[in-house]
Amino acid sequence: IMERRWLAAAMYGLAMFGVLNVLLPLVVGLDHLNGLFIAALATPISVALLSFSARQVFSPTGALFTVLTTAVLFGAVFVGRTAIPPAPLAMPETAVGHGPANKYECLPPSKHALRASQLDGLRCGSMLREPGGLKERVMHSWSFEGKELALEEPRQIPCDGDAVVFVSEFPQAKLPADPAGKWSCTTLTLGGQLVGVRKFEVLTKDGASTETSPAPGSGSAVKPGSGSAPGSGSGSSR
Repeated sequence: IMERRWLAAAMYGLAMFGVLNVLLPLVVGLDHLNGLFIAALATPISVALLSFSARQVFSPTGALFTVLTTAVLFGAVFVGRTAIPPAPLAMPETAVGHGPANKYECLPPSKHALRASQLDGLRCGSMLREPGGLKERVMHSWSFEGKELALEEPRQIPCDGDAVVFVSEFPQAKLPADPAGKWSCTTLTLGGQLVGVRKFEVLTKDGASTETSPAPGSGSAVKPGSGSAPGSGSGSSR
C-alpha cells in the first residue's frame, strides 16, 4: 500500500475522516452534523499534505484537485448524511407502547404488535448514551407502510441512570382510517443522521395480521393418498 501513493492517500482519508467524525463531538463538543461537515472539509487537505509534498499540494494543479476533492466529499456527506452514524452517540434501547403512561415510566412497555382499536397513547421511546453528555437532540419519524406520517420532536423524560430518554406520542389526528400494517419509529438527530429504527405491526381490530396468508390448498399440504400409507414402510408383511 505504501508503495502506491494514491492507495495510501485513500487509506489515510478514510482513517482521518472517521477519527475526526468521532473526536470533534467528543473532544470539542460540536454537534454531530457540524462535526461531520468539518471532518469532510478538513480531510482532503490533511491527507494531501500527509501523502504529497507541500509544493505539489499548493501548485495550481494540486490546489485545484484538492478543492475539487473537498467539494465532492462535502457534497457526498451532505446528501448521504443519513447513512453516516452519529458516532459516538449510541441507542442501546428503543420501544413502542400504547395506553395510559405509568407515572414511573421511562421507556414505554415494548410491544411488537398492537391492535388497530388500541392505538390510544401510541408512543415511541429512545434511550441514548454518549460520552460527555448528549450533543444533539433527536427527532422521531413515524412511518406507515414506508410513508412518513409525522415528524415529532420528543420530550426528555427524567429517568435514573446515565442514559437520556426521549419519548414522543403519535398525533391521533394523523392516524390513517385503516392503520393495520407495518409501522416504524425512526430516531434521527436534528441534523438528519440515522440513530436507529423500531419496527412494529398494527393488527386488525380482530387481532389478525395484514400479511398475505397462503391460499387454501397451496403450500406443502399433503395430497390424499400420498405419504406413508398404511402397510408401507420397512415393516414386513405376513
